[in-house]
Amino acid sequence: MNGPTQRAPIGYDSSSANQRLAPPPPGRSKSQRTAHEMKPLAGESGDSSHPASWPFRNLGDAPGWVCSLLVHAALLIILALITVTHQFRDRLPEILAVLGERERAPVAEKLETTFQPIEVAEADSSLESFDAQDLVSSLSLPLPLEETPQEPIRVSTKTDLISLESIPTVGSPEFSGRTGVGKAALIAREGGTPESEAAVALGLQWLANHQNRNGSWSFNHTTRQCRGQCSHPGSLNNCTTGATGLALLCFLGAGHSDQTGEYKRTVFRGLKYLLSQMKSSHRDTGNLMGRTARRGRRGGNEGMYAQGIATLALCEAYNLGHSKFLRKPTQDALNFIIRAQDTSGGGWRYNPGDPGDTSVVGWQVMALYSGRIAEMDVPQQTFDGAWAFLDSVQSDEGVGYGYRRPGATPTLSAVGLLSRMYLGKQHGWDPTNPVVKLGAKRLSVLGPSAKDMYYNYYATQFMYQVGGDTWISWNNELRDQLVAKQDKKGHAAGSWLPTCPHGSRPGGRLYMTAMSILTLEVYYRHLPIYARSGDVPIDGGDRPIDF
Repeated sequence: MNGPTQRAPIGYDSSSANQRLAPPPPGRSKSQRTAHEMKPLAGESGDSSHPASWPFRNLGDAPGWVCSLLVHAALLIILALITVTHQFRDRLPEILAVLGERERAPVAEKLETTFQPIEVAEADSSLESFDAQDLVSSLSLPLPLEETPQEPIRVSTKTDLISLESIPTVGSPEFSGRTGVGKAALIAREGGTPESEAAVALGLQWLANHQNRNGSWSFNHTTRQCRGQCSHPGSLNNCTTGATGLALLCFLGAGHSDQTGEYKRTVFRGLKYLLSQMKSSHRDTGNLMGRTARRGRRGGNEGMYAQGIATLALCEAYNLGHSKFLRKPTQDALNFIIRAQDTSGGGWRYNPGDPGDTSVVGWQVMALYSGRIAEMDVPQQTFDGAWAFLDSVQSDEGVGYGYRRPGATPTLSAVGLLSRMYLGKQHGWDPTNPVVKLGAKRLSVLGPSAKDMYYNYYATQFMYQVGGDTWISWNNELRDQLVAKQDKKGHAAGSWLPTCPHGSRPGGRLYMTAMSILTLEVYYRHLPIYARSGDVPIDGGDRPIDF
């Protein structure tokens, strides 16, 4: 059976198709070989026009042992190359890396010689009066107290440290001082220290560790993983919206939003809890008073406190990130405050429509002011009503304030004075006003309290807004007091032992801790309502919203 036709190999002469390619039979002389079997090499006589390299010129005349030697030598060289390649194969990345560095070095040198530093301050601005490295490091990591300087960081007051209007912001400009370079500049300018920032960081860690599984906080902080390891729990077990709002304000004050920051998940879970507790039925829409007070029946005295605090937290969260999902519930919460205002006296108290008291009014004013900054709808009539209420409880032409009638207690005077600062641009209520100066002088004489954090919280914010020497003196004393009193060991590390009536009974350790953190965040939580004398204008000049 005939097999398939075989194609001639490359180099096979088709004219001799009937011949086999085979070595010549032994015994034949060179002269007897046919021209077909023997082609002349280049350099020899013949018709070939294809030259060959000289090493192979006389290879055909070499003895057999020479050919064998050359073949074996070639094999040895090939084996040696294979061995060397195997040894260096694993080091190839290292070799390439070294070569790459040699190639990149000239480029790096070129960059170093052509790059110009960016100027961020006026030529006469001074950076010599504080240690910038210590300051920046303190913004993210708690510093050991024994390794940090004891003196407050100071900066020349002739010009602002940094032109804050050049700093890119997320959210409202009012909150631009809570992160980054703006935060560092304000801490330095307003009297913060690495110790105070370390205390804030440790306090936030304690709060995060005491957040409940559903995202809330409770004034009775002993639930979840604490299990009573920290003493002095509060008695307000059902006021979770107020406790959650207060804790959230601490994280938001340090620049942690639901979108950015180390504690963004903590903040997100807290906001989610607040929204889950907000009522949405008819006139109850926006109600964040919690389980302690519902429309149609009397509740505890913390209802509108919780509403104001939780609403303030929503406003600040929206101001920081402008999350779309927060806008409507934030407006709803503000609307509830607006509807709950006493229509005759202009104030707020424990339940919607009650004749007001100065303590509850303070939280509502802060929430409404923050809502106006967020460009929410807050009627001017609401602010006018709050101003009228303050008129009804003031004494000494606005220097002192009472609870529900004219008076002058230190705590309520601090609440009234700060509320006037938020509401009073159109009334000429600024640091140059004689009433403001006298109020600051009286608080300065009293000084910070060793026990009453409610007083300290409001008075500190007012003194910060006034600025000047009275603020420097006040801040130095209270800042160091709070840093020294913070627990530094054990499960309670980062918290403060409650010492005032509000803290030791209803609010407990969580209340005391939150109020202390918020007080230590005063340097950057809000920019000054009015630009400091001699400061570079921040975002175009005077800060207040023109009501």
